[in-house]
Amino acid sequence: MPQYGLVERRRRAAARAALYGSLALVAAATFAARTFLHLPPTGGPETNWFGVAWESKTPVRLLQQYLRIDTTEATGDELAAALFLATPLEAAGIPVHIETVGKHTNLWAELRGDDPRPLILLSHMDVEPVLTPDEWAHPAFAGVIDPPYLVGRGAFDMKSYTIAQLLALLDLEAKHPRPRRSVLLMATAGEESGSDLGMRWLVAEHPELFRNAWAVITEGGVVEARSLESLKYWGIEVGQKRFAEAVACAPTRHRLLELRQDIVDAGFRSTGLEVDPQVRRFWQVYRSSRDLPALRRLLADPAAFVHDPAEFLDLPGYLRSMLRNELIPFQPEPAAGGGFQMRLIFHLLPGADLEAARRDLLPEWMTGGVALAFRAPPPPAAISAEDHPVVAAIDAELRRDYGRPLVGPYFLPWSASDSRFLRPLGIPCYGFAPFLLLTPETERMGRNNEQITLPGLVQGTDLYRRVVERLATAEQ
Repeated sequence: MPQYGLVERRRRAAARAALYGSLALVAAATFAARTFLHLPPTGGPETNWFGVAWESKTPVRLLQQYLRIDTTEATGDELAAALFLATPLEAAGIPVHIETVGKHTNLWAELRGDDPRPLILLSHMDVEPVLTPDEWAHPAFAGVIDPPYLVGRGAFDMKSYTIAQLLALLDLEAKHPRPRRSVLLMATAGEESGSDLGMRWLVAEHPELFRNAWAVITEGGVVEARSLESLKYWGIEVGQKRFAEAVACAPTRHRLLELRQDIVDAGFRSTGLEVDPQVRRFWQVYRSSRDLPALRRLLADPAAFVHDPAEFLDLPGYLRSMLRNELIPFQPEPAAGGGFQMRLIFHLLPGADLEAARRDLLPEWMTGGVALAFRAPPPPAAISAEDHPVVAAIDAELRRDYGRPLVGPYFLPWSASDSRFLRPLGIPCYGFAPFLLLTPETERMGRNNEQITLPGLVQGTDLYRRVVERLATAEQ
């Protein structure tokens, strides 16, 4: 833990006492008994949520408290979130490092093992803004239990993951104070706004944290299910598009709205398609899980769309995105120095040439009267290997719970995680979603009334615990 002056130490102590007094009491009892954190095995999907005292479940109670800390960019307090996470870690004797950079805060805590190459459990503390609080059924930062849901901003993206990682590390320390492999829990700042003072900062200022990293588990995976009893595909994210950012500036909002519409209109095309080898590999595995024969046929040969793109538009949007570079314009907003600005994000295939993509997606005829500023993107990154022990451990624990679910790779088309900064360093990164949720539940991510099912949270937390224990204690 960094050294602080007397005033700062007292302020931090007071903050903890005021904000997390109840958590500290729970943590003290937890580590005295060493049994409070242990969750029963799931044994399969649990659909009967009636009559369950969810508020007594450790993952539910901790996520409730974590959701009550506003960590949005405009009004949030990432330091308060870091102190919340640090309390039980320090109570367990796990060293915690908290670093504040401007208004942002990063935290990391390592349980040392015989093998110093750590498994990194990565999450971010910040959440999407709450733009229309009056449209929420419950206050966005109240952490309300409304069975079968726990409601709050960040319930899915990604405070539930952080709680699962926290409990996995605490449980590992309780059972294996010196595991075979070191495990590093890392909660970063500002991921929703570009990671400038989060992961980008840590990579630049603390390269020692990543120099010997064995693997990373973070967000980005998918769970597809017909119902809670019928799984289609449990996707482990092994790669994603390369993101490049730009800002367009103009004297008027109208000019940027014109540019935005031109970009949107140009996006409705079926040309310029490319088939990345890793996308082809993903489609080969993924197609067998599709219910519709027509979609299985389309997925059989992605190269066919390049030569005859007529059927390209029959693909779901997320699959179309895997075959082409795309440009996503945001809404214009007032610029600090006057005029207006609009954020642009290039979504590039792994092998794409950035300059060629810029000329194709943002030609000169679109940008008259607009000033453009481009930001250097992360370097190109290799797709993480599918035969890594992380994937094998996830597959083994899912088979224990659900029989023989179809586990395979997933290529992330529309969003990006902080893995994009770590894969270029040669670190295998895997997006793993441990919670069995139906698609309509995940679609609330970042929107009004964001929520997670209570059975999914409890079962997914136990699944995550077992995956981490398997990876940290096995001989590899």
